[in-house]
Amino acid sequence: MATGYEQVRSVVAYLAGDLEAAKLVQLSLPETGVCNSGAGGCC
Repeated sequence: MATGYEQVRSVVAYLAGDLEAAKLVQLSLPETGVCNSGAGGCC
């Protein structure tokens, strides 16, 4: 859900003309997740 929120925030900033805010990534993912589960060659 945090990833979707970040995408929406970035798109809204871009549409509002704030290109600097649109370029910023304000997302920090936890170290555990799908890519670290060993469930395949994800990442």
